[in-house]
Amino acid sequence: PAFAYRADRHGTPWIHTALVYTCTMDIKQLRYFLAIVDDGSLKGAARTLGLRQPSLSQQLARLEDDLGQTLFDRLGQGIVLTTAGELLVPRARRLVADATDLRRAVQEDIDEGRGTLSIGALPTIAPFVIPSVLRQFRDEIPEANVVFSEFTTLNLTEAVANAEVEVGLVATPIEDDRVTSELLWREPLLLAMSPDSPCAQKDRLCEPDLAEVGIVVLHEVHCLGDQTRTFCRVAGVERAIRIEAGQLSTALEMVRSNLGVTIIPMMARERAAQHGLIVRPLVHGEPSRPIGVIRNGCRPLSALARRFVELARTRIEAYRAEAGITDDVALV
Repeated sequence: PAFAYRADRHGTPWIHTALVYTCTMDIKQLRYFLAIVDDGSLKGAARTLGLRQPSLSQQLARLEDDLGQTLFDRLGQGIVLTTAGELLVPRARRLVADATDLRRAVQEDIDEGRGTLSIGALPTIAPFVIPSVLRQFRDEIPEANVVFSEFTTLNLTEAVANAEVEVGLVATPIEDDRVTSELLWREPLLLAMSPDSPCAQKDRLCEPDLAEVGIVVLHEVHCLGDQTRTFCRVAGVERAIRIEAGQLSTALEMVRSNLGVTIIPMMARERAAQHGLIVRPLVHGEPSRPIGVIRNGCRPLSALARRFVELARTRIEAYRAEAGITDDVALV
């Protein structure tokens, strides 16, 4: 095209200038340009903007380079818009106004709760926390778009570290420098058993009792499964592990069929009762698991994420208030 070879005020071909410099032009330069237009002088505009006149002149020169056009003719002590400058004025005003509207609209969206919140949780935490928290969250902030996914610990940590998920509910601590964690609760682990289990008839349980009925555990890919194995090893009942389940609901069904006993988090106590199981605390070693939230260590939480964490903390505090259990069965 003919215009591709038009030179700027430095004699540089226009097309070259556009390719090299266009990406450096910003709204600030257009604001400065309009300030000069409105004031009618560089000196007055610099005073209005709180800049030194040489700095404003440099910004104007960069804008002219970016556009490949001279915007003002310097006439003695004054300046006059060129044809290119006159053509730029209405466009610059529209762009500056649009930028102002954009900033205002984004802030309004944030204030009104618009935006997307991506959260994740472990399968052994999600059913007991996420539904009630999300229901309250959506009642409070209906404009928000919430995306929820269940992950294993390793996958959730990666998702948070890669900024694919903003907040994760996990069994902390997480040994990864890319994420920051906050402990919310050390949740007691309980023993769930069928009413028909021989263990249900005893006040005290010992290793032979568990070895007789067997223990159902979750796969070690779940933190709860790994924590259960650690407890069994410390208690000397690791040999009693008979069944490995992929999901907590499967483990509870196995226990309901009297195929063994299982260790569950306290938050799952009501779910176990729905399966007709007896749930009692474990005194031996007072086993527990740490529950917390993780986020990307390099990114501050959004307003939506902060509110979600507040609601999750409140829900977990409600579980903590229920943690006083008196029907103890000692494991010795």
